[in-house]
Amino acid sequence: MSERIGLIAGNGQFPVLFAKSALSCGREVVAIAVREETTPELEKYVHKTYWIGVGELKEFFRILKKEELKKVVMAGQIRPAHIFDENISMDRDLKRFLKKVKDKRAGSLLGEIAAILRKMGIKKTNIRLSKGEIDQTIEKFSQAKKIPIHEGILKIAAGRLVLSAIISDVIDSKFIIKKMSYSAPTPIFSKQR
Repeated sequence: MSERIGLIAGNGQFPVLFAKSALSCGREVVAIAVREETTPELEKYVHKTYWIGVGELKEFFRILKKEELKKVVMAGQIRPAHIFDENISMDRDLKRFLKKVKDKRAGSLLGEIAAILRKMGIKKTNIRLSKGEIDQTIEKFSQAKKIPIHEGILKIAAGRLVLSAIISDVIDSKFIIKKMSYSAPTPIFSKQR
């Protein structure tokens, strides 16, 4: 049996890219997709998909237990505006969770969810890819932005994702994908009183 990985899928193309890559390596992916966020295209590339609402925290944890997942990957964003939308139906567990968490920023909320997963014995895993998968991921970014790949350092921004890569036949290629964060610009000059 292949390695089973849970995919907590938010919006954007990153969940689909991950699922395609995992499928091509023979990994079994069980996706928990958010109705308000995740593209239905994801279903083509995973073994099983559970669709939940953004306010269904209890159902999210029930699925993880039912599937006996020990490793999960979080890919794609869940917009905080959806979580705090008054029109979204929230289960009791999510209401309790949001009351308990002091810092309501996206990174802090994800950190708290990751802590709960660790207590359940589920590891938020770093993804280890084969050389072929690494080359394929770099190639997808290159094609999307029409930027040629040359040996050396490569940086490509696509949407809110930034791929930073080292392309080399000597040490093998490596990359990191980070999500751009937006913050208010710092004023260069400030008025003195």
